[in-house]
Amino acid sequence: MRAAMAGAVAVIALAAMLPCSDAYIHHRTIDFGSTASVYLFSEGPMFASHDAPWGDGETTIALSAQLTADDARETASTRINVAFFNTDNAAAVGVPTDPADASSQLPQMCCDRDLQLAGACERLGTLVQRPQLLPAGVAAPTVTSHAWPSAQPPSATMSFNASFTVTEGGTQWVMVAVCDELGSSRHADTRADLTYAFRNPYGYLPGIWYALLPFYGALAAAYCLGVVAYAVVFLVNRAMALPLQYFVLGVVVLGAVDAATYFFMYVSKNDSGVAPCCPVTADFLAAVVLRVVKTTVSRVLLLAVCLGFGVVRPRLDGRTTSLICTLAGFYLVCSITSEVQSASSADVTQTVWDLGVLLCNFAFLFWIYHALTRVREQLRTARQLAKLAMYDRLTQTLKAFVAAWVTLSIAMILMATGVVPVPWRAIWVIDKFWDVLYAVILLAIAVIWAPSERAMQYALYSQPADGEDDDGEIPVDLAAVGIEMGGARRFGVEAAAGDGDGEGEGGAGA
Repeated sequence: MRAAMAGAVAVIALAAMLPCSDAYIHHRTIDFGSTASVYLFSEGPMFASHDAPWGDGETTIALSAQLTADDARETASTRINVAFFNTDNAAAVGVPTDPADASSQLPQMCCDRDLQLAGACERLGTLVQRPQLLPAGVAAPTVTSHAWPSAQPPSATMSFNASFTVTEGGTQWVMVAVCDELGSSRHADTRADLTYAFRNPYGYLPGIWYALLPFYGALAAAYCLGVVAYAVVFLVNRAMALPLQYFVLGVVVLGAVDAATYFFMYVSKNDSGVAPCCPVTADFLAAVVLRVVKTTVSRVLLLAVCLGFGVVRPRLDGRTTSLICTLAGFYLVCSITSEVQSASSADVTQTVWDLGVLLCNFAFLFWIYHALTRVREQLRTARQLAKLAMYDRLTQTLKAFVAAWVTLSIAMILMATGVVPVPWRAIWVIDKFWDVLYAVILLAIAVIWAPSERAMQYALYSQPADGEDDDGEIPVDLAAVGIEMGGARRFGVEAAAGDGDGEGEGGAGA
């Protein structure tokens, strides 16, 4: 059992150290040097055919290889080995060079003379397999071995195909190991052009992201319903619509377009197997740009609302507008570049663009908090209780968002450290929680600032210091903005206020 654990840890350590892939169909060129002999690919967890959420196809891993040796004379003893294995049977592949410290040592995959004499393997140049270490009922890895074709003169090229049908769900790997049949640690320098594909029963989407397709479909449908509902309210009250409400409608439409773009992108990727990168595909880039534009406009809208735009003041001054546009532009550029770089590279090292996004987020956060605190204090001092109630509802919404964000952050730390285990089928929920939270906040803002006569009154009129008039309504001189009480005209009405003689103190001359 200890040997099995050491072997499993060694192979999983190898998986962590060597380059891995995402799902879909990939094309990659690998240079196997005279001593570098192992390459590993994985998409992470996969569904077995019998436990997929939908789809009736088989779960398969396919590999196609075209190999070229630098020196054809060295190919006679070179053998290419391919192994398909998973977490359960990884212990049967290779042997740790130091079983006592397997986690820090790469396992030895090729059978050489020392391992043959030790009884760890039988045939030189093949992959080391130890199925006797596996528990009862666990299937051994599937291994294929490919010798260079014998020809005179020796050929510098060869090709082969290998495939595997997944019968048990979980993390799957495919490994290519170049070994020497003479038992040497050296082999021919070989260039391999590899095409490998991981396909689940429903298509090419990775197992951990299987729910993204229905999720974005449902989210797009929800946004479309929101657009229709808000548009109806907007059209009914269009004569009283404020500039702020045009922005809200625009953001809701952006949300619908963003969700629909991601949905159709995932439909295309699932069917075709074309990976989002690399190079970055046009549909993926369009989805990323739309997503960043939506989040940028949303931040600007929330900041403008917190500064009082549309409720406390009809417009923002030029200096404030310029500062908001500058911050938004910087955030837009940093976010798009960061997202594209993140998708194009397996390197998780933070870049200057990530730092730029972080600084912009802090700037937005501080500015929103400061502006919201200040405008609420101004409204409270001026006894503008109706407007203050609107901002109080917004404050409660943002507090709920912060509480959810803190809770999720703590949960993610606990999950990352292994304190709280998360089934791989539920990982997508954590990642997409932000999309749902964003939609809820947008819905709250849309409801609070929905077009209506009451909202227009809140925006354009001030409440007396004593708060309300006798019947509890906000005292409004409708004629002051051209709203005729009889409803015949909405705007452009001249009306007199005062004693009705058209002139004099407190009157308005026609």
